This record gives sequence, structure tokens and C-alpha cells, in this order.
Amino acid sequence: MNNHYDVDRRGFLSAGAGAAAAALINPHATEAAPSKPRVAVGRGGVKMEPDKAAYIRLKAALDKHGGFAELVKGKRVLVKINATDKTSQDANTSISTTAATLRLIRENEAKNVVVLGQEWYGYDCPRKGRPTLREIIKKEGAELKELTHWWLKTNDYVKRVPKGGGWKEYWVAKDIFEPDTVLINVARLKTHHFTIYTGCVKNCIGLTYHMYAHHCTDDKNPKAGASDKHPARMAGWKLFPAKLSAAYHEVFQPRLALNILDADEPTYGWGGPKPERIHTFKAGVVAVSTDALAVDAFGAQLLHEDRPKVIPTALADWTVGDSVYVKANLTQGNYLAECHKLGAGQGDLGKIQIDEVSID
Repeated sequence: MNNHYDVDRRGFLSAGAGAAAAALINPHATEAAPSKPRVAVGRGGVKMEPDKAAYIRLKAALDKHGGFAELVKGKRVLVKINATDKTSQDANTSISTTAATLRLIRENEAKNVVVLGQEWYGYDCPRKGRPTLREIIKKEGAELKELTHWWLKTNDYVKRVPKGGGWKEYWVAKDIFEPDTVLINVARLKTHHFTIYTGCVKNCIGLTYHMYAHHCTDDKNPKAGASDKHPARMAGWKLFPAKLSAAYHEVFQPRLALNILDADEPTYGWGGPKPERIHTFKAGVVAVSTDALAVDAFGAQLLHEDRPKVIPTALADWTVGDSVYVKANLTQGNYLAECHKLGAGQGDLGKIQIDEVSID
């Protein structure tokens, strides 16, 4: 497989991405001044109680990144988590990372906190001995605003049509454009049946009305995109990299204040492809950056280093190789690479300053 970036697997997973990347790029990197963009990584705590570890890990990463208190104090903070699956909490932003995020926002004196998104009933996904996302959002004193689904009439969205990507119509949650509003994106690191990878960039789709338009030739007919066998959807997947990258670059990137990648237990096999089944591994990691593409480059590398023959890196050719994920890639492309080409962030891990802190 054509890998854009390659570091020692054991070094990346054990010693940390920052050390491995720095050693590869420049043996004296620790002496150099930090460059932009930056990804701050909190690592460790795998033997701690999960909720405690998530809080300490995220706080450490935010402190390393800097500026969090100034970002949220006195502001209305919108939080976009991933709550797409009603059957497995492993497919959603974890309870622990969600709780840690909301608690830290509250502790840093935000005016109010709203979790919002058009999701697929994952807020109520159960797990024995654990609260649901809905319950933890309430416990942490945040409001939950479930954006109206595409089959219902609503005033939740405003029209913002990207100039690129071939878009004809695009409706986005109007809340994110309100003044004195801070948008924080908190995504689960996981694979995707049809696009290989999903993280912070792709999590923005849940802030749109006609979600399926991202992989449909008909932007104005959400029913077409929702049907697996509709010709407009079948022909539309190859448009996904260009459409999502343009939408992210023009609409979401300017509004996103911070991106948090929940990689405590990264998830494989969400929705397939066969023979993959949903499962996780313990990484004990959280990554923070103002650049969603940069944290996704980090996340893709984390998955690649865990399974180098299965998951490609962020800027690799996602159509080459024998991996079941590559073979199932209906987009016939790489949406992260398209974002990188547009200048919508930095996808080259070798050009990202990764600052790690261990909590062990």
C-alpha cells in the first residue's frame, strides 16, 4: 500500500506520535520552536477508572494546547459530538470523553453549553452499567438540541452553498453562525464502511440538513440520498471527496474553534465491511487542535500503525491495496487528501507540530 507517511509502529504507539514524528523529520526537533498547525496529545491513564482518565487526559492536552479558558469563558459553546449509532456506544463519542469535554467547558466559565447535531438515536444508546449520552449531557449541565431530521420541515438551518464541489444546495445548522458562539467538534476515531476513515472533518456532516447530499447527485432530494439503491446515491459516492472537502473548507473550517479527537478506544468495523465487525482497542489517547484535518492525520496514523496492512495513512492513495476497507471504499478517492489539496488544513503529518503529554 502506498503510505504517505511512515514511522516505526512500536515507536508511534508506545513512545507516542510526537516523538516518532519528530525523530523522523528532524533529530533536533525538540530544540526547534513549535510550528503551526499544532496537535496537542494527551496520552495514558489506561489503568485508571475511564471517566477519571478521560478528564485528566483531556485537561492535560488542553493545557498543552493553550488558550482554552479564553476560548470558552463567557461564550455560548456549541459541542458537536458523534451520536450516530443506537446499538453500540463504541460507534459514538465515548461517554467519558463527552463528560470530560462538557465538564471542562463548564469549569472554564462558559455562558452556556449546547450539544447539537442531526444524529441517529445514539443519544439513547444503552450500555450495561453506563449512562447514555443523553443522561451524561444532562448530568454535566449542558443543553441537548437535536437538529431536525431531513424528512421534517424546520427552521433549524440556513442556506450556505459552497462554491466548490459541485454543490447546488446546502443547508447548515444556523446556530453555528450566531455571534459570540464557539463551536467545538468532538469526534470518535473510527473506521467507516464506505469511506475508510471518519473523524473530525467528517463529523461536521451532522450539522447539515440533507446529510446524504454529500454522496448523492441530487442535492435537493434527500430521499434519493437516503436510499441505498437509488441511482442518484449509487452514482453519488464518487462525488463525496470533492463535495465534503469543499463544504468543510468553505463552511465549517472558518467556524470551528477547536477539534477534539476521542481516541481512547478507537473503533474498527463500524457498519462493516465484511468480515470486519465492530471492535475497539485501548489506546488511551486524545488529540486537540484548531485544525480538524491535522487531528485526522494524526488519527489515521494511529489506526495505520495499529494495523498497517489494513488502514492507509491520511494522504495515501485509498484505492490501492488488498485491504477490505480499501476494496469497500465507494468514494473511489480520499476526502482527507482533497481537503489537503484545497488548503483546508494540514494533512501531512510531517508538517504538523505534535506536542504530547503523558498522564502516567
